[in-house]
Amino acid sequence: MHICGGGGGILVYITDTGMDQGVDNNTISEVQAEFVTHISDSKYHLNDKNLYVLPTNMTSDDLNEMLCNLLSINKVKFAFYCYGMQLYSTIAELLEQIDFKCESTLTITYSLLDYSKEQIIDELNCWVSCMDYLHNLNQLIISSAEGMIWTIDNDNGQRVLGRKITDGEIASFDTKTYNKCTYLAIISSYGHIEIAEISDVKSSYNSISHFKAHLNSGTGIKFSPNFNVLATSGYDRAIRIFSINNIQDFCKPNESKKRNSTDFYNILEEKDIYWGHSDAITAINYTKNDVIKTVSFDNTYRLWDVTSSKCKNTINLSKSASCLDTNVNDLSAIGHINGLVSIYDDKGEACIFGGKLHSRIVSDVKWSSFYEHIFATSSNDGMIVVSDLRFNKSPIFTWKCDRSEEFIRACCWINDNNLATGSNKGEVTRHVINNLSI
Repeated sequence: MHICGGGGGILVYITDTGMDQGVDNNTISEVQAEFVTHISDSKYHLNDKNLYVLPTNMTSDDLNEMLCNLLSINKVKFAFYCYGMQLYSTIAELLEQIDFKCESTLTITYSLLDYSKEQIIDELNCWVSCMDYLHNLNQLIISSAEGMIWTIDNDNGQRVLGRKITDGEIASFDTKTYNKCTYLAIISSYGHIEIAEISDVKSSYNSISHFKAHLNSGTGIKFSPNFNVLATSGYDRAIRIFSINNIQDFCKPNESKKRNSTDFYNILEEKDIYWGHSDAITAINYTKNDVIKTVSFDNTYRLWDVTSSKCKNTINLSKSASCLDTNVNDLSAIGHINGLVSIYDDKGEACIFGGKLHSRIVSDVKWSSFYEHIFATSSNDGMIVVSDLRFNKSPIFTWKCDRSEEFIRACCWINDNNLATGSNKGEVTRHVINNLSI
């Protein structure tokens, strides 16, 4: 490391990293960089305002070693981001993907790669497909690629419910608490819908309705906020809208009722079907003001007005979308197949955040239900990334699986700093994240 004074500050030349110093003549050989972080613990802060001249063949491991030396700490792993993209290989390869001018200063944001207390809650020995948290029951609800549904007590980690619902994968599910009952809607890879009532009583699962809704694989299912409509999506490019009729008659505490077989099919009445996407729909959200949001492999994000049954806005995306979630302010977070995450305003007109947070497909995205500006993403690259909109393009937490062949398939928030994840190996893990900058 070589330091020289200049002007009103200090330039630090990094030359003794021990790496191969060969640099392709067709690329920028070195860059002037600054380091910033939003980690709350000050021991991870650089106390100077130095600019660093870095060889562009530095890797993330080289940067990690350099930063540890500057901070005088050992055995800490950091994740590095530039322009919202995570640095996986060399600085030079990252610069090839962004519009960087050699006279500019490169801002490198770093976060702790493993700064949580993680605990394996359960090992299901199967591919986790979706997960959510039931606040009223204090239970995690998890589905699998083998068609199973589990609920797990959040306090003791014990399984409350385990039931096989379908022979295919449970592609998506949604839950809703209404009239002191918790309802579950699932859609399978065969396009079947099932509506059931679940409770905190062991093995309490009462099927209410079951039928085929899509020609092939279903991809999404959502209750409306007022619980009078159910919307589904599928690989057949269709969005199907169902009215929910008298479902409360099937769940009255302390009251039993004899049901006719036809009642199960009268719960849902098809109200409408929307067409517009030219390829498979990958995710659906039902938001306030009777607006349905969908994303697709056709590189579009669409907003549908349920009242008029019309598409009110179509936004062209840079890459196909894989997942979608909407927060209390109606901001939509979209995960893409190339690891990109983008966030759009409530009208779908402006992209207010965009960054490549992962190296592979984003498998899930979830807004925190406690802090409207924080969201988590999981990916087939085996990583979880937690980001804060107040720190644009600067993740505040990153965690990676120990096993290279393990994917993180789903995630959900349990409380303000507890995040649960499920993997393709069936591991359900709780992460207590200590460095959220609230």
